[in-house]
Amino acid sequence: MKRSILPMILLILFPFSALADLKVKNAYIPQLPPSSMVHAAYMTITNSGTATRTLIGVKSEAFSAAHIHHTRVKNGVATMNSMHQLDIKPGTSMEFKPGEMHIMLMKAGEKIVAGKEIPLVLEFKNGETVITFAKVRTAE
Repeated sequence: MKRSILPMILLILFPFSALADLKVKNAYIPQLPPSSMVHAAYMTITNSGTATRTLIGVKSEAFSAAHIHHTRVKNGVATMNSMHQLDIKPGTSMEFKPGEMHIMLMKAGEKIVAGKEIPLVLEFKNGETVITFAKVRTAE
């Protein structure tokens, strides 16, 4: 009986240990004028596990669409590139920050005001999802 219980316990606990390998810190959305159709979310995602995690999408009920973007500046001209996936290697962190990597949020379905916390669902290639809350902050 003891032998049959251990595999079941491991199967139950595995998803939780895998999710524990991914941590999201300091998620925020800068407050923009109410007429803004596009917002951006920033955060740091840390992978403390032993396997690469691949971010493939982001969803939010507060916006009609969300995409992973990277801003590049070449010859003084900034361009944004949509990324279909983003690998986060074991033992590393990926920082989403203004002027670089960010989550582009389109067409808010509600008012995005300072102090509000917006849920974001981060989707990973292996089927994992991580829910984080991005706090709306006034412009600095």
